[in-house]
Amino acid sequence: APLLPERLIATKLHAPEADARALPRADLFGDFADQKSPVSLMSIVAAAGSGKSTLISQIAAKLSSQNCRIGFVSLDADDDDPSVFATYFITAVNAITQPFAEREMALLQSGVLRDHEALFRSLLSEITTINRDCAIILDDVQHITNDTIIGFLNALIAHAPPKLRLVFASRTDLHFDLARRRVAGTLNEITQDDLNFSSEEAEKFLGQLHDIELPSADLDRLVATTEGWPTGLQLAAIALRRHRGSATELIDSFSGRDKDLTAYLVESVLKSQPDSTRKFLLRTAPLARMNAELCKAVSGHPKSADMLSHLQRNNLFIIPLDRTGEWFRYHHLFAEFLAAELKRTEPDHYQKICHTAIKWCEDNGQITEAIQYALQAEDYAKAADLIADRAPLVAQYYGDHHTILDWMRRLPEKWRRSKPDIVLNHAWSRAFSRDTAIALDLSADVLSEITKDGGKIWALDDEDREYFSRFARTIQCIAHVCEDNIAMGNSEAQCLRDDLPETEAFMLASVSNTMSYAQLASQDLERAARTSADAYTYGQRIGSTYATVWADFLHAMANSEMGRLSTAQEHADRARRNAHA
Repeated sequence: APLLPERLIATKLHAPEADARALPRADLFGDFADQKSPVSLMSIVAAAGSGKSTLISQIAAKLSSQNCRIGFVSLDADDDDPSVFATYFITAVNAITQPFAEREMALLQSGVLRDHEALFRSLLSEITTINRDCAIILDDVQHITNDTIIGFLNALIAHAPPKLRLVFASRTDLHFDLARRRVAGTLNEITQDDLNFSSEEAEKFLGQLHDIELPSADLDRLVATTEGWPTGLQLAAIALRRHRGSATELIDSFSGRDKDLTAYLVESVLKSQPDSTRKFLLRTAPLARMNAELCKAVSGHPKSADMLSHLQRNNLFIIPLDRTGEWFRYHHLFAEFLAAELKRTEPDHYQKICHTAIKWCEDNGQITEAIQYALQAEDYAKAADLIADRAPLVAQYYGDHHTILDWMRRLPEKWRRSKPDIVLNHAWSRAFSRDTAIALDLSADVLSEITKDGGKIWALDDEDREYFSRFARTIQCIAHVCEDNIAMGNSEAQCLRDDLPETEAFMLASVSNTMSYAQLASQDLERAARTSADAYTYGQRIGSTYATVWADFLHAMANSEMGRLSTAQEHADRARRNAHA
């Protein structure tokens, strides 16, 4: 199914690449990777830095080598929303069987679907028909707390087809119904203790990755100090390679310095780096993801590509995000430390770097990421400018209301009301998200400001006032119809239709669709068909597929009700074809 670039982060849909240098952990997943084994569900629950990603990469590589298709999603806090989760989940399963859930994806993109339980029931019914070796891997499941999503995943666990393997990785205990699978012996549970290295594994790890050989007493003491935590051992190894004194001296100092071993070890690593490397690490700390050109822009390092390769070769907590080695990110713990260190040592530089990243993203057409960096830098004036410019495309033409609402969540109230463009596109997305009361309040606030004070707070001229007044009234018509106040919505739409000039094609399309919907609901079918035809014409004129698909849908419904099935079929087919855009 087609995907909206504003909503999807492509790198969240790729399983981490297996590192040939990493310590093999096949003993942890042997039965699971055997297609004939009854064990088809795996849970991996452990703290950050415990090697969950490494294990997942090895599982994915092993399954792929057996011609098993993989669907993968790395989850974050924003995915704890049924629509957002479903979008990523459907896209991931598309890697297994295409096309998958085409209708559901189209509904999600249009912003009209609200019955998420019905959506997930439909997805489950499609998944149960899959009849090929495949796996679905969900990483960072700790972010999922929504009852609807958890209910769907519980149903997936209970009714997964025989050839589907499921992997859930989380930093916290899973809130799923695993008891039946546990009793049946079809669940492989991997915990923190399983992932922690034994002395033998630590010895191999230090030797293979870092060429470090320790006396058995020092090795045992290091394993005891780090409790076998893989990231702790990784940090210790880097510190040992840089340390000029005895290994015993350094290892002994770990346990006597601070309970926060992570912070101490990372600090030891950072301070042991050459000045150029340390400066590069700090200058790139605020970046959520990075490539050589972006790193060069924010750090000033002329050979950023070489530096990224150096960090990767030296295991300095950098993770590739694609197969070509173009995009990277830092290990989350390392990134958090670096950002905190940058803010502590050079408090002004953090925002400067974010501003440089904003400009680079703008110049390279990555406006959504530019907005993220503006919000990250708490430069709300810049964020508001970017959102005001971008919101009409995202809200009105893409119908991507989730992105709009996320921006509004992170933008303080003062800045949410700083520009009428922001207020009204916020209201537009609220109307289409069934938050009609908020949509009506926001659009009423704009009308009140324009009427009361002539829009002086926003420095509007006469043309601006006319435009925003009409846009606010358009939203109010839509909101009334969305809350099933059909008569009022239709009456206001009729009045507004007479006031709109022919130059306002998008509003004319939206108002015509609103009127057609109201007429369809009132069984005024001939008028509904004629009005939807007008909506299609205006939508075509402005290049808004979102408006034309609505128009064809309404035209098909009206003709179907009147028994004109051939005409209805024509409009339905055109709507389905255009829905892909």
